[in-house]
Amino acid sequence: MKAPNMPLCTWFVVLSLAGAGSAYAEPDCAPVALPSRGGQTLVKQVLDDGRIVGAATSARDVPDWAGALWEDGKLVDLGALDGVPTFAVGINRRGTVIGIAEGAVWSAIVPVVWRDGKIQRLPVIGADPLHEQSERPGLTVRDINDRGQIVGSYMDGTGCLLWESASTAPTPIVVLGASRCEAFAIDERGQVLLQIQERGTGRAVPLLWRDGRTTPIVLPEPLDHPVPLLTMSDSGLVAGNRDTQDEAFTWSAGRLGRPPIVRALPGLVLALNDRGELALARAAIDPSGAPTGAMELDLVRTSGRIDRYGMLDGVYFAGPEAMLTGAARPDTQVSLNDRRQLAWTKHLVEHRPRLPPRVERDAYFCQLR
Repeated sequence: MKAPNMPLCTWFVVLSLAGAGSAYAEPDCAPVALPSRGGQTLVKQVLDDGRIVGAATSARDVPDWAGALWEDGKLVDLGALDGVPTFAVGINRRGTVIGIAEGAVWSAIVPVVWRDGKIQRLPVIGADPLHEQSERPGLTVRDINDRGQIVGSYMDGTGCLLWESASTAPTPIVVLGASRCEAFAIDERGQVLLQIQERGTGRAVPLLWRDGRTTPIVLPEPLDHPVPLLTMSDSGLVAGNRDTQDEAFTWSAGRLGRPPIVRALPGLVLALNDRGELALARAAIDPSGAPTGAMELDLVRTSGRIDRYGMLDGVYFAGPEAMLTGAARPDTQVSLNDRRQLAWTKHLVEHRPRLPPRVERDAYFCQLR
């Protein structure tokens, strides 16, 4: 194993996009409900050409989730694997769709791929010597690039995997000193965004991995807990949320002797596009100053301008059941493309006496200005 790559410098420039010099605008955004199969819908990714992937059911109270593709305003039913709930989670420009199929227990989750209108399992046998086939835990996939490379992780955090293509068995992503690993994204250069847990210290460390070499994403203050959401653009810009605080960060590697740059942002990261623009969520506040449990949307442009979109005509990102430190955490089923088109999942939660809460989901689309 080669020694890890270290950033060019270990000091930082820290900026706040909410401070002096930022401009605020309040443009309109008219949410449009995506077509359904007659039931619920959810989204995972929107491409620059407007194609969206996610999942849909045939009726509101029937959990027969099947992969879904929205193209030219129409819903294409991608189907499910062996009749179990199946979700599309990513798509590349070639039209290859990846997803997961859920069994009766979490250990039965398997990765799938749709190609040429057909669904099949991704190869997994012999992928990781840490697990025998009989005891292997569930395996999820998170991202696919235009080269067809796919990244995923075991559900118990014991390993990250890289598929060079949908037809080849994956290889383990090995990071020295890591006791746990979760893969979040892969860019067009094959650079993978990971989060590991250090053996011994237990610290959560985000890093970039490529061909066995790592670049730590060092922040001014180390993370005490895993970052709930990490995302990466094709230019190598990384964004995430610090612990459980309502504070986001972006990180970009230094170039030509310049240091890495860290920006502190007010809110929680929902999505990042390849232009470096961020969709952030802030806790909505009522006239008395109390949190409502809903989230409001900000779009942070590369110029530092912040466009505030409010609650998107009353569409909430999460309900009061997700209250955490005074604000609802946003759902991670939000995607932003380079044309500033936003797709997200609306959650409606019905609390029932002596019964588990009932959750319904609907997918929406919006053109940001």
